[in-house]
Amino acid sequence: MIDVVVINMKRSAERRARISKRLDALGVAFRIFEAVDGDNLSSVERDQIAPPSLWRSIAKRKAVAGEIGCALSHLNAIQAHSDLEFFCVLEDDAVPSTGILQFLDENTLRMLPKFDSLRLHSPPEVQIRKFPAWKVASVGDHSVCAMLVIGGSCSAQIYSRDGAQKIMSNITTINAPIDEMLYMDPQIRGFRVLDIRPSVANDLGERNSTIGWRSNVVPPTLIDKASQLIVQWVRRARLIRHFIVTWVVSGEIFQCPLWHSNAAAPKAKHHPGHERLGPG
Repeated sequence: MIDVVVINMKRSAERRARISKRLDALGVAFRIFEAVDGDNLSSVERDQIAPPSLWRSIAKRKAVAGEIGCALSHLNAIQAHSDLEFFCVLEDDAVPSTGILQFLDENTLRMLPKFDSLRLHSPPEVQIRKFPAWKVASVGDHSVCAMLVIGGSCSAQIYSRDGAQKIMSNITTINAPIDEMLYMDPQIRGFRVLDIRPSVANDLGERNSTIGWRSNVVPPTLIDKASQLIVQWVRRARLIRHFIVTWVVSGEIFQCPLWHSNAAAPKAKHHPGHERLGPG
């Protein structure tokens, strides 16, 4: 079984207890990786780590301390395990299911198409309905997909060694929330992201987020709303370009069928490179 690390702040004892109980019930060995508490960083430290002039979140606002601490925690965890072939990083509100066990087996991961990050949760249903995904492999009853538009959240994923090294080499400044940098507006050219459908680890979505409420959001004017719409479409264009560079140029995606969200969808014919892994 690959290494599993859970990002948790020292002061978040209840969350640590809950995730420990969930993983213990599944028989998953794990280690707690101490998170950076953004509230313990001075304003000078926060501005050095995430320069306000470079902050590029789609919302018109400054970074909050929790976002900086969260991003730094993920990057620290990735760096600490970047010499491993594969490793799993969970946030402490992740809710894993028994399906996660087969993906913690390095032999299963080696049989998948090459990936940098394997997201253990699916995107929101509205995104699944709107944007296509291609089924690159199957593991038991789960589909492994390459998606045109990648969702947010870094609640649960498995990184490969190559993926970790790409992150360490390319992300030197925190200029957006970590899930935006890796997934929603990927800043690493050719970063290969796959997701698992249905999910094998969802985030709990607790209201008492340790990131804190983004209270410094500026109420948008009509001009702001128009500019945000433009930014959204620019990001969408970047994602399409990212998909083309990552999956289309190599031609490998043409060997894979479109993924269908319902069981009644016609079964895809066998394609080279689209292998079914595991039983079922």
